[in-house]
Amino acid sequence: MLMAHDGQRTTDKKQSQKLIMSTLCSGELKREVSEDAERRVKEIQMELSQKNDKRWTGKKTTYH
Repeated sequence: MLMAHDGQRTTDKKQSQKLIMSTLCSGELKREVSEDAERRVKEIQMELSQKNDKRWTGKKTTYH
C-alpha cells in the first residue's frame, strides 16, 4: 500500500528526471559536446600532421 511520502517521492523523482532530460536535450549541452568534438578533431589532425612531418623529414635522401 502506498503511503503519502511514497507519492511525494515518485513526484520528486519524475521532476528530477524531467530536469535531467531537459538539460540533456538543451542546445547548450549539445553545443558543448560539439565544441569538445571539434577541438578533439583538431588535436588529432595536428598529431597526424606532426607525424607526417617527422616521417618526411626523418628520411635520408640519396641521389644517384
